[in-house]
Amino acid sequence: ETDYMRREPMKVLIVDDDINTVDAIRRSLDWEKLEIGEVCYAYEIAGAKKILTEESIDIVVCDIEMPMGSGLDLIQWTREHHISSEFLFLTCHESFEFAVYAMRYEAAAYLTKPFVPEKLEQELYKLISKIGRKQELLEGENRLVYDKIMLVMDSVGLGIFTVVGVNTGIRQGFADNTFLLVFVGTITGVGGGLLRDMMAE
Repeated sequence: ETDYMRREPMKVLIVDDDINTVDAIRRSLDWEKLEIGEVCYAYEIAGAKKILTEESIDIVVCDIEMPMGSGLDLIQWTREHHISSEFLFLTCHESFEFAVYAMRYEAAAYLTKPFVPEKLEQELYKLISKIGRKQELLEGENRLVYDKIMLVMDSVGLGIFTVVGVNTGIRQGFADNTFLLVFVGTITGVGGGLLRDMMAE
């Protein structure tokens, strides 16, 4: 398997100002069965933003109503910063206004408290499947780009090249399953011209 197609375990972030709720979610679900590699948590929005900035989080399980900033504030912030984490909201009562706002920023699900572990697990399964399908599509796109670059490098006798990415989600070369961003303009000479021509096709 090529390095750029290697998948890393998914990460979940739980955000709730209620410590008992965070602990209950962490302890009541079989994360290994869900194939979640790491479960992070924060008790307020500032902490959640720090984690989302430093880590590649796949799913955010988030309370809506919190004293130091709402879950709706958090999802808006992530979209403005081009963070593509899926959001699963929890709230103490249903609200049409909350639901509309959550849909506007493409939240995946909206559950009422007290949460039912089986229901939460079911929604997480749906999200994991959705993310898996997106990764497969991106891997296909990245494979086409990768093959084009390899063809050009081989044609000019270069076996090693540098990929320059600008996205906190891109961790190392092709290892991440996010969009591949390559600054072909920084590659000079015959190889650079060939690469730019092929990438434009």
